[in-house]
Amino acid sequence: MRNALPVALLACALTGCAAKQPHLTHEPSRESVHEFTAPKGAVYTATLPFNAGTGYSWTATSFDAKVVALEGQSSRPASAEPMPGGPMIEDIRFTLVGKGETVIVFELKRPWEKDVPAVDTRSVKVTVK
Repeated sequence: MRNALPVALLACALTGCAAKQPHLTHEPSRESVHEFTAPKGAVYTATLPFNAGTGYSWTATSFDAKVVALEGQSSRPASAEPMPGGPMIEDIRFTLVGKGETVIVFELKRPWEKDVPAVDTRSVKVTVK
């Protein structure tokens, strides 16, 4: 039992649990391309507003998978009192996996409308050190 703590500390050091990576969250702007630099292993979440019930949803349509990895996305109400068909936030999460630069492009469109341009597009330039 005396060896349990040193073994646990060694396991933590080997797996990197002691080094907590940053988690960056922000809403990309319509007006300009937001740029940021972060270390490899950091997590970035884009928070994008939309209205439920319209059929529109956000998708990350372009990025370099050698620099960032799409981890998933989820929707949540935009306010504490959600309304059916009302304002929502789409959270799209990435892990920064490799050194370099990429521009992540997000498009707001209806998934079933194949030949229709997006009604909104936003971009973020990511530099991974």
